[in-house]
Amino acid sequence: MNIPKSPWFAAALASSTVYIPIARAQDALPSECSQRNLARVYENAYRRGERAVDKAARKLDDSCTQVEALQAELLDRLGQWIPQSGNGKGTPVCIAKGLTAGIYDALALLEMQCFGVCFMDGEFVGELAGTLYCELSLRFGGLGMPDMLSPPRSSPCGDRFEAACFETYTVTTQSYQDDRGRACSPYVAGAFEDVWLSTGREQCMYLDEDE
Repeated sequence: MNIPKSPWFAAALASSTVYIPIARAQDALPSECSQRNLARVYENAYRRGERAVDKAARKLDDSCTQVEALQAELLDRLGQWIPQSGNGKGTPVCIAKGLTAGIYDALALLEMQCFGVCFMDGEFVGELAGTLYCELSLRFGGLGMPDMLSPPRSSPCGDRFEAACFETYTVTTQSYQDDRGRACSPYVAGAFEDVWLSTGREQCMYLDEDE
């Protein structure tokens, strides 16, 4: 697995005291992506997720105080990191899982480097999950199952994490338009309502570090 080359990742990797969670693309492929061609789709999407965070991390200063700038950069440019792959059987789920796993694992690594700084507050995770849900739904004509997005890997933080996350996820998805003006609203109701709700609940679930 190629780790992004920014100073933040280099510093984290140089530490012998931190656990590096960037192993999922090689060591724990989702069962849906176990075939060789789909494994490549997953790993390519995973690397793109890493690079998206790495590029946004350049907004951080040496004291890790520019978290909001990083978050805004990542959210603003998220759509451009989705691979332009076809809709073959298994491809959408492997792109969705790989991209979200790469993003969340890279954010977890940044959190370890910026110890004590809250990256994954409820509002940000909700907006990130909502943006991912909408961009992927618009790309593939809807998500086929509620667990197509890999769950966050870093520890949630901030007040009222679950409530703030789900509230923001709901508002984001209901009002979202991509850069071509396409609305996400068709994918939050009707045949997609169960997938939409289940995706938000899974993305916003508070997990203790021991779980």
